[in-house]
Amino acid sequence: MKEIAMTTNALKLEQLAGPLAKAGLERVNISIDSLDAERFHKITRLGKIEQVWRGIVAAEHAGLGPIKLNAVIVRGYNEADIVDLARLTLEHAWDMRYIEVMPLGSIAEFQTDSVVPVAEMKARIETAFGALQPLEWDGHNPARSFRLPGGLGSLGFISSSHRSVLFGVRAHALERGWPLTPLLIAR
Repeated sequence: MKEIAMTTNALKLEQLAGPLAKAGLERVNISIDSLDAERFHKITRLGKIEQVWRGIVAAEHAGLGPIKLNAVIVRGYNEADIVDLARLTLEHAWDMRYIEVMPLGSIAEFQTDSVVPVAEMKARIETAFGALQPLEWDGHNPARSFRLPGGLGSLGFISSSHRSVLFGVRAHALERGWPLTPLLIAR
C-alpha cells in the first residue's frame, strides 16, 4: 500500500483530522462544489461551507496533504464558482480539481445540457488569470493538471468522456482487481 487517503465532505473533519492523522491517514480529498454559502447548501443539502473551511484548515494543520479539493461543475448550479475556486490555489498549495459532470441524460435533475465542458472551465479561468501553465502528466491520473501564473497549488481537470480518463480508470481498476462495471460513461 502506497498511501492511505480518504474522500470526505469535511463536515466532521475539524474534529477528526488530528485523530485520523495519528491513526495513519495521510491525505484527504474534499468535496467543495461552491464557495457561496447558499449555493453550497442547495447543492449538498446538508452542512455549511464554514464547517468545510474549518475542516480543510484542520486537515492542513494535521499534515493531511496534499489537500485535494474536488468540484463537480454543473451548468445552472455552480459554474459561477469556477474562477473563485481557482483563486484558492494562488494562496494555498492545494490541488483544486474540476470534474466535468457525466452526460447521463435526465437523471436526478441533470440533463445533457448541464455539462460544462473542461474547455469552457479552462477558458473562464484563463480569462481571469492568464494562460494556464501545464504540469507533467503521469499517464495514470485522470486529472490533467495546470498551475496559475504565480500559483502555489494546482488546477486539475477531469473530463467525463476523455479516452485517457477512461483508460486510466480501467487500468486503475484492473490493477486493484476491481470489476470492470462501467466506471465512467463515454459519449
